[in-house]
Amino acid sequence: MLADDFVPKRTSQGDDGLSLGDARVNGRQRQLLRLVDGSRSLVQIGAMLPGRDLRAELIALMAAGLLAAPVKTMAPAVAADTLPTGWADAMQFMKHRATESLGVMAHSIILLLEKVCDSAAAKSAVARWHMALRESRSGRAEADAHLQVVTTMLGL
Repeated sequence: MLADDFVPKRTSQGDDGLSLGDARVNGRQRQLLRLVDGSRSLVQIGAMLPGRDLRAELIALMAAGLLAAPVKTMAPAVAADTLPTGWADAMQFMKHRATESLGVMAHSIILLLEKVCDSAAAKSAVARWHMALRESRSGRAEADAHLQVVTTMLGL
């Protein structure tokens, strides 16, 4: 059983699996492989992919040689990482744009934005929000401009 603080890392085969032409990896596996960066724990990845049995998926990817053993376990934080300056305003902007562009589908993005508790999670949430806008029919044209506004608000 994988612990909540398990930090998976892609192997070189896993890196190769990210390419769209790789038949060894299906779309769901590729989505998970993109989030595996050697620094996110199982819990952090789970927050980005709610409702999925990540433990089983990670074990399958390890069995296929696409993931290696964890690089490290997450140590208890000595000093809490803080949210970027301007996060509250940026979050309101992103929630409004998500609702405007995604309609009912914005719910999962809004939940993700509201669960952000540190700067790493904030960057991840901004990336997921931007990707959702780019994939939507009504938000695609303005997604990059909206991302520029958010990065300016956050000083990124």
